[in-house]
Amino acid sequence: MALDIKTLMIMNLLINVVGSLAMAIIWKQNKNRFTGIGFWLADMLMQAIGSLLIILRGIIPNFFSIVIANTLIILGVVLLYTGMSKFIEKKVRNMQNYFLIVLGFFALSYYTYIQFDLNMRTTINATMLLIVTLQIAWLLLKKVDANLFKSTWITGLIFCSYALVNLLEINKLLFFPSRENDFFKASLFESLKVLSFATLSALLTITLVLMVNKRLLIVLREKEQQFSVAFHSSPYAIILTKIENGMIFEVNEGFVKLTGYQYSEVLGKTTLALKLWEREEDRIAVVKDLLEHEEVQEIECNFRTKAGKIINGLFSSKIITINGEKCILSNISDITNISNMKQQLQVMATHDALTELPNRILFYDRLAIALANARRNRKGIAILSLDLDRFKDINDSLGHDTGDKVLQAAAKKLTGVVRSVDTVARFGGDEFVVLLGEIELKADVEGVLQKILGSFRESLKVNGVDLILTVSIGVALYPTDDYDINALIKKSDEALYFVKANGRDNCKFYDDLIK
Repeated sequence: MALDIKTLMIMNLLINVVGSLAMAIIWKQNKNRFTGIGFWLADMLMQAIGSLLIILRGIIPNFFSIVIANTLIILGVVLLYTGMSKFIEKKVRNMQNYFLIVLGFFALSYYTYIQFDLNMRTTINATMLLIVTLQIAWLLLKKVDANLFKSTWITGLIFCSYALVNLLEINKLLFFPSRENDFFKASLFESLKVLSFATLSALLTITLVLMVNKRLLIVLREKEQQFSVAFHSSPYAIILTKIENGMIFEVNEGFVKLTGYQYSEVLGKTTLALKLWEREEDRIAVVKDLLEHEEVQEIECNFRTKAGKIINGLFSSKIITINGEKCILSNISDITNISNMKQQLQVMATHDALTELPNRILFYDRLAIALANARRNRKGIAILSLDLDRFKDINDSLGHDTGDKVLQAAAKKLTGVVRSVDTVARFGGDEFVVLLGEIELKADVEGVLQKILGSFRESLKVNGVDLILTVSIGVALYPTDDYDINALIKKSDEALYFVKANGRDNCKFYDDLIK
């Protein structure tokens, strides 16, 4: 014979061994990505073991070299079918195939021990292989999803070829049965069949590797599409810059909407060139922190839009690697409205709604700071408690609207007299408190008191009515009168009550009361 079957079987064994090694590598690399590849590896191993057992025919018992060998080959193809279904994520019914294996096992045993018949064993094997390979071909060519068809159709054709070889063998055995009962002395057709299987096994290994690679490309494209959709549809401004030179190479729609810059205006530029950061100190601090820790999270900074508008943003950034190059992925969340709302709430919590002056809470906070500075700098401070004289009469006779405007006018008078570093607060009703810091002499306070009294004695027109509004003032000094905040407030109030009880429209220092 021109083609020795045993030699061809040894070649087929080597092809299956190499295929097993290749599949083991593919399985190890992708076992966490795709299911089913482990079944491919099992098939390759069973084909190799089956081929080895067949080669040893005549050396080992027929049960192993015929029955077990062919059963392993069929079982391997069934497992391959299972692996294919898992790989393309399609459920298949496989019970009939396992029943077929059991049936084949007993049939092979019968024609090995009861009626030794190579033609019947070959027909049984070819029929079982035809049934299973047609199922695999149908799965890969017809049941596979359209997005995976490009990666499975070549493998599907390989199994069509397997099925065709088996179909030809069945027809040959039906019409031209072999007279030989020794597998290694079979006809030229059997040699060609083994050669075809060896060739198809080599091609199958190649197409399986290609199928995995194509599937990886599909997954990569899907991930890229998902990233692109997420990147460009994100409501936050996202910027990708190169860490080497700070050049921007990608921004999303959120960045365009937030800053007003178009893609062509920012690509190849740096945030420094765009003057995106309102404060250069913020940018330097962020870059330093990023280089040290490789990420920064939710730092509140101000940014400048193309139109020059300043927005308050929550900035996060992380160093990532893209195509082997270190880059910076940054995002900016616009919190301008939230910041404005927080400021408004803070103002509402610390300021009087009617006069917009600091309230009692903010006044005590500033007084504590002023006392600490005064102790450190060895300076004095003065606390002025003020009441508008006969304000209740104005409120009762002219109405609350007029009373409110009088209070607003009084606030303006007070803030217009004192320094910008001083604090004027409204404690409630017509009660005001003034904090004068960094006082050197008592005479400095007296000058301010006279300005206040003089300002209030001037005629005031409210709602078309001319009013003469006077004020009574009590003063406590630090460190002359006390060191404690509450004690100083209390003593300035005592001085105020004295003025109100003795004619109003005047001022009094607490230390003058106790002399």
